Amino acid sequence: MVIRRAYHVVFHMNGAWPAGWHTLCEGSGFPKRVSKTKAAAIRYARRLARSRRHIGQVIIHRKNGQIEREYTYGADPVETKG
Repeated sequence: MVIRRAYHVVFHMNGAWPAGWHTLCEGSGFPKRVSKTKAAAIRYARRLARSRRHIGQVIIHRKNGQIEREYTYGADPVETKG
């Protein structure tokens, strides 16, 4: 079974975590890293998505929360007839 890990790059301003661009692993309740710039957060998320032995996905959000772009790294599994 191939695991797909999604990393979200989102802007966060209020709450317990510091303000800035957060790199979040989907399903986790806390950020992997908080960056001052969006570009730095995207670089970090791409590095995480490419470095694992799974299918990695980077989902980049705008400041208002809408999805701006999405990238997938790694080979999708071959579909089999079931």
